[in-house]
Amino acid sequence: AGIAVTPVVGFIGELNDLVLNPNKDEVEEVFTVPLSVLLDERMWIHDDSKGPGVFTGAEHRIWGLTAYLLEIFLRDVIQKCNHSNTTTTSSTIDD
Repeated sequence: AGIAVTPVVGFIGELNDLVLNPNKDEVEEVFTVPLSVLLDERMWIHDDSKGPGVFTGAEHRIWGLTAYLLEIFLRDVIQKCNHSNTTTTSSTIDD
């Protein structure tokens, strides 16, 4: 039997004064990683297996389903947004 997972992405602002109360049965720890570090391919280990990569660029390793979903998010959302912004901002107007 498979499992159903619904990833949700949102912006919650600065975390400095925010108190998070995750479900302790499902979340061991909450931590942040800068997007620039997540996008650095040198921080990811990929082997020849069919499994997802492992992110090693922070105090904690990100692996398994979390790494799989994170890689999809980085590839399908962030990099496409970056490409779209680059295309839009690199156009010039001739006088």
